[in-house]
Amino acid sequence: MPVAPVNDQGAVLYYEDTGVPPSAPQDYVTVILLHGAMFHSGNFKHVHAYAVPNKLRLVFLNARDYPGSSLYTAAELAALEGRQGGTDAQAAAIAARALEFVTFISWFIETQGIPPISVTSRADGTTGGGVAFVGWSAGNLQTISLLAHADKAPEKTRALFDAYLRSLVIYDPWRDPSLNIDQQTAAFLPWISGYYTQIDSSPDWATFEAALTERTKLDRAPTCSVMSAEDVAASTDVVALQRSQTTLEFMDPSVYRDVVRRALYDCCGPDSPAPGAKEPIWPKMRVEVLWCGMDVGDVVWTAHLYKRDAEEARKAGKVARTVGLTRVDGANHFVSACHLVCALC
Repeated sequence: MPVAPVNDQGAVLYYEDTGVPPSAPQDYVTVILLHGAMFHSGNFKHVHAYAVPNKLRLVFLNARDYPGSSLYTAAELAALEGRQGGTDAQAAAIAARALEFVTFISWFIETQGIPPISVTSRADGTTGGGVAFVGWSAGNLQTISLLAHADKAPEKTRALFDAYLRSLVIYDPWRDPSLNIDQQTAAFLPWISGYYTQIDSSPDWATFEAALTERTKLDRAPTCSVMSAEDVAASTDVVALQRSQTTLEFMDPSVYRDVVRRALYDCCGPDSPAPGAKEPIWPKMRVEVLWCGMDVGDVVWTAHLYKRDAEEARKAGKVARTVGLTRVDGANHFVSACHLVCALC
């Protein structure tokens, strides 16, 4: 069982790796993907076959508490819940997760000898090499923190990432605080894997929000209902959902607002990763939000909010990252493997 050390307390993260693609052994792109709530890396087993044809090395992480990765300690769970220290403890807990991802990525780069971002383009105009870090769904609650706490990475690692970290992909960002824990556990699968009226982006926020409220759930079988019992069992962990994932979901919203602010909208302000600087840490790193046109409204709204708020921050004179927005047509939250890989390429 492949695992990587991620802190000095002995915690590890389990991962699955498709290996070096023989189609591009010198300039393949490494994509490290973190799963969402309840569904772990087993949910992406159908994506493995798309790695080699697309010159990708796909690495699927399991978050803490999920199969193969270290359980949170009692002290770590208390910090996530804010039982001692309130929101300060929760913010520190999210920063700790960021450093665990930093440690994993740097460990993978150094132990696997993956190629850095190419300085020259391929024949088709694309650039190979480097690492794209992808969070899916609720996984984004943790992955975005890598940028928010970039200043806490060791200086050597920050320099390493300048040559390797090509993009952060925010894939179907999701959080629905309107459901309590019991409701979320019971209604989660049919809700999140359903299909909803396709929606288009609009430069006018009021028009977009009006269209969003008019969407309806389609009379189409949710993805979870067409998955076999074996597939569901091999890709989900209800115990992890109840033990710590719901804690992450229901953490004080101000903690996540500050993470997103530091990561995307105010990268060089007084309370930021690079106070007083003219550009963010890892300035060449691209931020791309992938959203699916038939996804739940919460995801669609959040995806557009990231781009809108980044643009407004720049207009206000703040140093903000450029946030791209890409729609995957005809897809719900459980976008097909083909759609996902094409979007990442």
